[in-house]
Amino acid sequence: MLVTEYSGAAESVGLDYQIGFLHRPRAGRPSLALDLAEELRALTDRFVVTLIRRGQVGPSDFVHTPGGGVYLNDAGRGRLISAWEEHKETPLQHALLGRAAGRWALPSIQTTLLARHLRGDLPAYPINHPGPDTL
Repeated sequence: MLVTEYSGAAESVGLDYQIGFLHRPRAGRPSLALDLAEELRALTDRFVVTLIRRGQVGPSDFVHTPGGGVYLNDAGRGRLISAWEEHKETPLQHALLGRAAGRWALPSIQTTLLARHLRGDLPAYPINHPGPDTL
């Protein structure tokens, strides 16, 4: 879901979400969105672990398919999406902006900063290192 948010954010500022820097371009791979999502990987991993530890998502929320595939069932997907939407409301202190920003806004903010750097408006892409309350 995070990569999808970054794909949309990249398109909205005129960047091709399939051409990345860290992830090799490959047909159908959203390489730039994957690159940008790395900044929020720890925060997103913590979100998933919290869902599991709280029992909000568990073994009964998955379906095993022939060939070894495992997918969320409708009930599990619904709980995951509801929790994700709630998680996106979390305010985080953005180091460069000097103010709190909702987690929902971070893909747009970071993608805009990258676009500004690539177009020459910023001397470097401002990488922020997320802590418990900052990005």
